[in-house]
Amino acid sequence: MQIDTNMEAFYVGLNIRKKNSLLYSSYNPNKILIKNHLDESGRNLDLSTSKYDTFILIGDFYSEPFEQAMIDFFHVYNY
Repeated sequence: MQIDTNMEAFYVGLNIRKKNSLLYSSYNPNKILIKNHLDESGRNLDLSTSKYDTFILIGDFYSEPFEQAMIDFFHVYNY
């Protein structure tokens, strides 16, 4: 998988009970950059959709879940 190397993030593939999951963790260092950060995260996740059954998303996004950028991201990825 070709990922964006400009982000502070890591990806770990897991196989639990015969399901492939991707653990994705990232750090967004600046609140102003949340939309860009989520756009890049989304592009990186899109590269993996065919390889994994589920995604586990963790990290410090420097944003609240009710902020518009997060709402949009959650909607696109059905979180």
